[in-house]
Amino acid sequence: MSDTEQTLQKIQKQAKKKIWITAILTFFVPFGGYLYTLRYTASLLAFIAMMLLISAEDVIGEDPSDTLYGFFIFGVAIENSLAVKKARDKAQEKGLQLDSTPQASLPNAKVQILKAGKQQSEFTVSDIVVMTELSPERVKPLLLEMEREDLIRSYNRDSDGAIVYKVI
Repeated sequence: MSDTEQTLQKIQKQAKKKIWITAILTFFVPFGGYLYTLRYTASLLAFIAMMLLISAEDVIGEDPSDTLYGFFIFGVAIENSLAVKKARDKAQEKGLQLDSTPQASLPNAKVQILKAGKQQSEFTVSDIVVMTELSPERVKPLLLEMEREDLIRSYNRDSDGAIVYKVI
């Protein structure tokens, strides 16, 4: 699995997290909220910062850590919730699926493309996106792979110059 695909999967997983659960969990257990949103480095940093703020009261002898701890709690809850929102925006921008309906698997998508290609003389990327319900970012590498496997051929349509595909 390539780094890009792993990154897209991480964004997709993070984008599926509920913002209200993220906020509440991060508010009450900051490092737990970061674990929930798959932000492991931030979780470790939140844990260290939380322990330093809690132990500051013992070192100073006064209680200024309560105010700092309050700011810290609100800050991390807001920041972690915004990270989920940002992941949702990025996932939507990249065309990743966020609902619970499963997308077609790649082998199944190949079969769908070949079946549809036998019925149509030619098809475009948008036809395949609609047919397979995969994002364009996943369809394009799939088409290149199918071309390398000599299952389909691409060419420019004479009438409008659009790139179309044909099953061999």
